[in-house]
Formats: sequence, C-alpha cells, structure tokens
Amino acid sequence: VTHSLHAEIEQEYAAFVRTEGLALITRTLGEFLHVDDEILRMKAFQMMSSLTLILLVGQETGAAIGLNFTNSGFRSRYIQTVVQSM
Repeated sequence: VTHSLHAEIEQEYAAFVRTEGLALITRTLGEFLHVDDEILRMKAFQMMSSLTLILLVGQETGAAIGLNFTNSGFRSRYIQTVVQSM
C-alpha cells in the first residue's frame, strides 16, 4: 500500500514537472537572471530539486542532519536561502 501511494505521488509529481513546474520556475528565474537558456534550465532544476526534497523526505532528512523542516519558520528560511543562492 505504501509503495503504491508513493508511486502515485511520484507519477503526479513527474507530470507536474513536465507540464508546468519546471517551465514556471524557469520563466520566473529568467526575469532576473541573465544567463543562457541551458544554464537557466539547470538553475531551475536545481531550485526545484532543493525545494521538493524537503516535501518528499523532509521529516526523515531533517532528523538525519539536525534540521527541522516541519517547522514553517525554518522552511521559510530554507526557501529564502535556496532562492538567494540562485
């Protein structure tokens, strides 16, 4: 049951990335980053990966590295750090 649930979520997430997610982030980054298209897509993928990891495995990952991704204030600071690093 758990595997089926995760497989369904992964399929929905993959569909979102292909249809909307990556393009949305790429367009947004393109408004303030002046780099070639390939670098822009790499940065968008890097950002999306950094942000979605905490959603997919945040509780387990956070505990392993001593960060509390379940705390909304911490998540906000993490997101700001990811965005600023672009």
